[in-house]
Amino acid sequence: MATFKYTIFKDRLREDKTWNVVIRFTHERKVRYISTTMYISKKDLTASFKIKNQQIIDKCEELMKAYRNKVNALNLELNSMDIGSIVDYLKREEDKNGIDFISFARNWCRSHTEIKGIKNYLTALNSFCTFFGREKIMCSEITV
Repeated sequence: MATFKYTIFKDRLREDKTWNVVIRFTHERKVRYISTTMYISKKDLTASFKIKNQQIIDKCEELMKAYRNKVNALNLELNSMDIGSIVDYLKREEDKNGIDFISFARNWCRSHTEIKGIKNYLTALNSFCTFFGREKIMCSEITV
């Protein structure tokens, strides 16, 4: 089960006397830290280095809720993924304006039925979907 918690590293005090707030992600007894853009000072901490600034806590809770929603969307795939892959998935921004390669390729194949080897293209496209494990693949996700 994946869990999230906001925290700081008290030994990582920056020169401007602030600490970076990180989200601790735990999955199958392995831990990774996801850095945030939030920084806090000594006045935002208790004596035991717990965050007491309610605005920072609310922002962290909102971020963790978004991460939980992304993890829940993985369903059973979560069990077969290693923690590094899950963290990469969480950090990746969803490109809502990008092009879905699979739908583009399928539309192109439908409009070019006169090509002799179009069945080979469709077979390759189906294999590509099987490799990724889903039917929606953004062009920005495709790498060497």
